[in-house]
Amino acid sequence: MKRERRWKVMALLTTGMAIGIVMVGTPAGAHVGGTVNHLWKKHIRPKADQRYQKIPTTTQHYTIAGSAVVPDDGTRGDTFVSGTGDEDPGWCYTGGNFYAEIHLPQGARITGLTVDYRDDSATTNSNGDVYITRMAFRGRGGAYDDIFRADLVDTGTPGDPATANGTLLNAGAQRVGNFKHVYNVIGQGQQAGTAICGIDVKYTVNAPFAAARVSPGVTSSNSRP
Repeated sequence: MKRERRWKVMALLTTGMAIGIVMVGTPAGAHVGGTVNHLWKKHIRPKADQRYQKIPTTTQHYTIAGSAVVPDDGTRGDTFVSGTGDEDPGWCYTGGNFYAEIHLPQGARITGLTVDYRDDSATTNSNGDVYITRMAFRGRGGAYDDIFRADLVDTGTPGDPATANGTLLNAGAQRVGNFKHVYNVIGQGQQAGTAICGIDVKYTVNAPFAAARVSPGVTSSNSRP
């Protein structure tokens, strides 16, 4: 019993000392809100903005190697395409029409399409087109749409490596909605000898809390769910 009583006395003394330190260390009339705002603006927010931002706000790239696309008819051809200096496109697909899957975050916005290819060596015709296309989940109300198209024009030099940038076809379909759609790259009209070396799908992701970031004690005029 004496040991238990002694323990209780020590606990009370420790608690009293802690309260006394807080009271002595806090000047009369100190503004707690000002201290919080100072800590937020000078110490917490800068680190949160610069070091701990997890959602990128710049353009992102979903890339597909030519060796990874799937031929329409199951007949596959690949060839190694060399370039100038260190700019070797590498292994490229030469099997005609093709498709490839795209997997982007929900809510991302598709902003561009770039295709690296090699001109066919036999004709002066176009080397075909490459599309970014969304395919509908019929039971969920989705709609089929081509979003971007890149025209792989003839370069005038047989076998010459080239790059094609896509044209936006449907601005209303740029926002990714994985609950209603699946997304593909589709190549059509490829001439014999046309080589698809690399495909770059550009997209951006919104930072969901950027518009709601305010200092403590300030009411935001722009709220998001």
